[in-house]
Amino acid sequence: MNKKLIIGTANFGMNYGISVNQKKLLDKDIIDILVSAEKMGIETLDTAISYGDSIERLGNVGVQKFKNCLVVDFGTATTFDVIKNNIYEGGVIAPGVRLSITNLYNSTALLPLIKLKNIKKSFGKNTKDALNAGFMWGYEGLINNIINKIVKTNKTNFKIILTGGYANFFKNSIKKKVLIDQNITIKGIAKIYKKFL
Repeated sequence: MNKKLIIGTANFGMNYGISVNQKKLLDKDIIDILVSAEKMGIETLDTAISYGDSIERLGNVGVQKFKNCLVVDFGTATTFDVIKNNIYEGGVIAPGVRLSITNLYNSTALLPLIKLKNIKKSFGKNTKDALNAGFMWGYEGLINNIINKIVKTNKTNFKIILTGGYANFFKNSIKKKVLIDQNITIKGIAKIYKKFL
């Protein structure tokens, strides 16, 4: 009989919410937890109730195809996971593109809901084009600025991997060379599953 491992929806080792860990767990510690859970027959791990990216983190850490990589995931949140010397160092969480567009629409009386278009106009001459320019420039700036800060702070050349819904959309807006891998998370989880379970 094959067992299924179900993993919760927040970071391992958060120091708030229901987590009891007061320090960030190392990737080795996370793997040890999975191995121990399997040995004890535990099929469900609920890592914490706080919002986070444990499933993505676990998958991104599991792949470790590159020694130093920065995984930018365009999901509900736009996340930046830093893996340095094959160790998860931490990350940055920013509001997601679609979430931001929808929230602006829901929070205003007259602004329309837009579908983001890859138009390289400098600014809009109507409301929809102005919103499009704001989101295009805003996220282009956010993404490049965060990548630059991570690279500068770590003094490391990272392989930059894009994944998630807007990866292809923003790939040409990023000033550094990027690789797109829409399956990085599932590949990492599958690798961990095959190796330890």
